[in-house]
Amino acid sequence: MKFKYLAIYFLIVLQWLLPPEKLFAQTQKLNVGDEFFLEKLLGQVYEAQYDTTKLRLYSEVYRHHYNFDTIIKYASLAVDLAEKLDNRRARAEAYMFIGAIYNSQSKNDSAEICFRLALPYWQEVKDTTKMAVSYNCLAVIDENRNYYESALKNYNLALELFLGNGDTARAARIYRGMANTYTGFNVQQAAREYAEKALEIDTRYEDETAAAFDFVYLGNAWVSDYYNTGNVAFIDSAKMYYSKGLATAEKSNFLDVVSESSLELQKLFLETANISSGAKFSAAIDSSRVYKALSKNCIAKMSNKVKEYVYDLNECREFVLTGNLVGAKKIIDKYSALFLSDLSQYENLYYENLGSVKKLYYQKLADYKTLFLWNEKYLRYRKLRFNITFATGGEFNKRKESFYKRDREIEAETVKMKHEFIHQRGQWRIKVWFLSVVLTGLVLIMWILRKNYVAKVRIGEFLEKQNEKILKVNAELTKIQDTIVSQTAEIQAQSQKIKEQNAEISATNLAVIHSIEYAGQIPTASMPQQSDIDLWFRDNFLIYNPLEIVSGDFYWMGETKKFRILGVFDCTGHGIPGGLLSMLGISTLNDTQQKLTGENIAAAVLNSLRKKILTATSEDIYDGTDGAVVAVSKEGNTLHIAGAMRPVWIIRDGKLLEFFPDRMSIGRDKRQDEDFTGYDFKYQKGDKVYMFTDGVTDVFGYADDGKGGEKLLKFSQKRLKALLTQISDLSFQEQKSVIVKTLEDWQKGLKQDTRVDDQLMIGFEL
Repeated sequence: MKFKYLAIYFLIVLQWLLPPEKLFAQTQKLNVGDEFFLEKLLGQVYEAQYDTTKLRLYSEVYRHHYNFDTIIKYASLAVDLAEKLDNRRARAEAYMFIGAIYNSQSKNDSAEICFRLALPYWQEVKDTTKMAVSYNCLAVIDENRNYYESALKNYNLALELFLGNGDTARAARIYRGMANTYTGFNVQQAAREYAEKALEIDTRYEDETAAAFDFVYLGNAWVSDYYNTGNVAFIDSAKMYYSKGLATAEKSNFLDVVSESSLELQKLFLETANISSGAKFSAAIDSSRVYKALSKNCIAKMSNKVKEYVYDLNECREFVLTGNLVGAKKIIDKYSALFLSDLSQYENLYYENLGSVKKLYYQKLADYKTLFLWNEKYLRYRKLRFNITFATGGEFNKRKESFYKRDREIEAETVKMKHEFIHQRGQWRIKVWFLSVVLTGLVLIMWILRKNYVAKVRIGEFLEKQNEKILKVNAELTKIQDTIVSQTAEIQAQSQKIKEQNAEISATNLAVIHSIEYAGQIPTASMPQQSDIDLWFRDNFLIYNPLEIVSGDFYWMGETKKFRILGVFDCTGHGIPGGLLSMLGISTLNDTQQKLTGENIAAAVLNSLRKKILTATSEDIYDGTDGAVVAVSKEGNTLHIAGAMRPVWIIRDGKLLEFFPDRMSIGRDKRQDEDFTGYDFKYQKGDKVYMFTDGVTDVFGYADDGKGGEKLLKFSQKRLKALLTQISDLSFQEQKSVIVKTLEDWQKGLKQDTRVDDQLMIGFEL
C-alpha cells in the first residue's frame, strides 16, 4: 500500500527550517489578527526603498502566508533579489520553500529542481542540518515517483548526517521516511522495524506530532499485510495503531493526522462490515460513521483534494454495503473519469482506493465477468509496480546521479573560473587606481600653482580699489552717525508704544481664554455626571482627560422603553472644532433617543447620528465621528453592541471577548450610504464592559526593542487588552487607578506629555 499523503509528510520536514506554529499556518486559515498582520506586512513591502529591506520582507511574507500561490510569488521574488545582492543563503532557503509547495501540488520535477539548486550552497557552507533536510526532501520526491532505490539512498545520506551530529530527534524522521518507503515497495516487516525505531525516539523526546505519524505508518504496514495475505487479524492491529495515532494527533490539534487516521479507521470498519453479518455488520457500519463525521469535520477546515477524494470513495464503499448501488455508481463514474484523465498522477488512487470499491460493487451486482477482468488488470498493475517500476526507477536514478555529478563538476569549474576572474580583475583595478591617483596628483599640483599666481595678481589690483573705497566709506560713516542719533530717539518712542500694545494683547488673550474655558463647560455640563452612571451600574469607572480646554471626545446616556443606552464618541480633531462636533452629537442623540427603531438599538444610534451630521454639514466637509454604543435591555439579559471604528470589549471569567466595529466613520465617506450593523449578545451577571477612544492607546512611550535597547512606541490596544485581563478581578475604581498609573509610567523618560488626542474610557459591570 503506497502512502497517500506524501505532501503532508513533506511539509513536516520544514519544521527544521521554521517554527511549528508557522508551519501549521500553511494548512489552516489564519485568524483576523493574523490577516491584519499580513496586510500590514504587504503594505511595508510596497513602501520599502532598499533592497535589503525588501528581501527581509519577502522572506517574512512567504514564511508566514497560508496561500500557496502567494508563497511561490514572494519566494521567487526573494530568489531574484538574493541573487542580485549575492545573498546565497537567502536564495537557498527561498528555493526550499518553493520546492515544498511544488511537492505538495505533486509537481515532482519542479520540486526536485528547487532542492537541487539549494543543496550545493548548504554543501559549500557545510551546513549539515540543511544538507540533511535537502536529502530528506529529495527522498520524499523519489517516493512520489516510485523511485524507491533512489529514495532509500537519499534517506541514508540524510540519516548519516543527522547521526553524525548526534541529532537523534531528527534521525527519527528519517526512520519514519524509510518506513514509508518500504511500505510503498511492499516490504512490511522492514517498514514496521523503522517505524518502531522512530516511535521509540519520538516518545523519548515527547514529540506528540511526530509520534502520531509513527502510529499512522505502523497502521499502513499492517493494512498492507492484510491486503497481501487476507489475514483478518491484521485489521485489528491496524485499527489499534490508527486509533493511537488519532488520539495523539488530537492532543496536539494536528488536523492532517487526525483526518488521515479517521479516514483509514472508517475504511477498516467498512472492510469489517463487508466480512460480517447481522449485529456485527450494523456495529461496524455505526463505527465507520463515527470516524466519517470526524474526518468530514477535519477536511472542512483544510484544503486537501486527495483527502476529499478518499472521503468520497469511503462513502461510496458505504453505499455499496448498505445497498445504495445507484449512489455508488455515480461516485465510481465520477472518479473513474477524473483519475483516468491523468493516470500518472492518480495511479495509486485509481487502482488501490477506487479499485477496491469497484471490486465490491461488481460483487454486489454479481457481475463476475467484469470483476474477473478488473482483477486481471489490477494484478498487472501490481506486478509492474513492484518489479519493473523498481528496476527502471533505479536505472533512471543511476543515470540521473551521473548527470548531476557532472553538473556539479561543471558548476565547481565555473565557480573556480569566476574566482580567478575576480582575482585578476582586482589586480587590474589596483593598477588603474594607482595610475589614476598619480595623474590626479600632478594635475592638482599644476592647478594649485597656476591658481596662486593668478591670485597674487588679483590681490594687488583688489588692494588698490579697496583703498579708494575706504576713503569713500569714511565719509559715508560720518553721515550715518548723524542719522543713528536721530533714529535712536525714534526707536525709544516705538519701544514704549510696543509695550503698551503688548499689555493690550495680553488682556485680550486672557479674555479669550476665559471664554474658551466657559465654552468648555458647556459640553461637560451636557454630558451625564458620574452619579448618573452610578444609578445604572453598581460598579464602574470614568476616565475623561481632554487634551485641551475643550474636548472632542464625549459620552452619552439615553433610554428607551426597553433599553438603557451608553455610548463613547471621538469627534475629528480636538479643541474648539472637536467641541463643536461634540455639542452637535450630544444634542442630536438627546433629540432622537425616543425615536430609535430597528433590530439593534445600538446600531440605530449610530445611523441616527450620521443622518443628522450629513444633513447639518455641507458636502465638502468630511469631518466625522468614531464611536461605540452598548444598549442594555431592561428585561432579560440581551446586550446590543455597535461600533464605528471603535471596538467594545467584554471580560467574562478572566477572558476578553472583542466585538469588532464597522470600518466606517459616522460622517461623510465612501460608505456613508451603508447602515451600521451590530451584535446581539447574551450577557451574564458579572460581565465587565469596556469602551474607549483612541487617545488612550495612542500615548507614546519607550519599550524594549528586544536587542538590549529601547524604541518609541504607542501604548497600543494589545497592551491595553493584556492590562485589563490582568486587573479584571479588581473593583472598577481600583482598575481606574491602575490604568491611569500605567499610562503615566509609560511616558516616563520623556520630556513632555506624549498624549496626541483627548482620552475617554468607561468601564462597568453588568
